[in-house]
Amino acid sequence: MKNQQLADKIWKSIEKAEYVFLGITMICVFGILVISALIRYTPFRFLAYEEIVLFIAFWMYMVGATRCTRTKTMVVADVINLLCKNVKITDAVSMLEKILTFGLNVLFFSWAFQYIVFSMGLSALSPILKIPFYIVHWSVVFGLGLMVVYNFVHMIERFITLRNIYFRAVPESIEGGDR
Repeated sequence: MKNQQLADKIWKSIEKAEYVFLGITMICVFGILVISALIRYTPFRFLAYEEIVLFIAFWMYMVGATRCTRTKTMVVADVINLLCKNVKITDAVSMLEKILTFGLNVLFFSWAFQYIVFSMGLSALSPILKIPFYIVHWSVVFGLGLMVVYNFVHMIERFITLRNIYFRAVPESIEGGDR
């Protein structure tokens, strides 16, 4: 029971961190865009705000994508459930979907990790503020890494659910009475 409580606490902490991070980044992007719009009507110049917004927005997008993965609110084209009424087939397809999603996510994460190693070797900088681009690239590695974890959890949950539905042990009292 302690392990479950610890897992729930970690899960809730991650959820809270996502909310806080998304809130802060949304406010920052909105604030920068409002300030840049207002400054256009003054003699001051707000140079390179696009670079700042790009860096913040990338992190916001990737953390938002991880949140959607965790809450299972990603956009899906669930045509099989509409066309097929056989529950066993739709369950098998849903398990296959979880396996493929996890596998592709691992592949994308490995590509992103290889890219960040390559990017850090290049030492590319933004044109005006000279901010290293690998800061943005780390958002992709971070986001895909969390998606790997979330998709693994969802795959295991689906496997356990299907195992309990189709392969659970039948109690002796149901099989033929008490012996």
